[in-house]
Amino acid sequence: MKFLNSWSHEGEDIIASAILRDLETGYYFDIGCASPIHLSNTWKFYQQGWRGLAVDARPLHEEWQLHRPSDIFTQKLLGDGSDLIFYEFPDPHMSTCDTDTILRYSERFPKELIVSKPMQTVRAGELWSSLFPSAIPDLVSLDVEGHELSVLNGFNLASERPKLFIVELKNFNFMHPSAHPLVRFFYDNSYTLISKTPLDGFFIDSLSPVFDWIPVLMK
Repeated sequence: MKFLNSWSHEGEDIIASAILRDLETGYYFDIGCASPIHLSNTWKFYQQGWRGLAVDARPLHEEWQLHRPSDIFTQKLLGDGSDLIFYEFPDPHMSTCDTDTILRYSERFPKELIVSKPMQTVRAGELWSSLFPSAIPDLVSLDVEGHELSVLNGFNLASERPKLFIVELKNFNFMHPSAHPLVRFFYDNSYTLISKTPLDGFFIDSLSPVFDWIPVLMK
């Protein structure tokens, strides 16, 4: 599906721009970034002068350096510091280290086309601080195919609070939002689900003055 002036899968960049309307420039943290342009939630922001950190477990340095030389790309797997096995599938957007997701996705491809490798995970907050010690990301885009909660636990949201998270949010029920573990995580950390596409959820820091324009009853 194509969205006017959007580079994202379901217009996420347009929604994020509307939510962050009071920020002319800022920083993003693109986790599970994949392509620097195609289906990117942050390419639109890059074009507008934003800069940030892009992370993927696949070696995408040349592609990011070519198209987004002002960003920092690093090949890492985020988590809690433990060792995991990363599975790379023929469709790069399906690559993951989540056990349940690996079992489902492995049924879709011949075994000889699936590549696996051990990787040590690093905590998201520590990685960001090591490269941007004087800034906090305004926008975090997170798409890691079932590994989201482990990555989120690597942030120190008690003191370093991104303003907006875009997170892949599957199997979500509007009638029972807090039944979803990712929604519970954000609610427990004073974030509010402010918008939803079929794939992604948008969570704002309800304590941030950037969102004073949003009615209190929505936060």
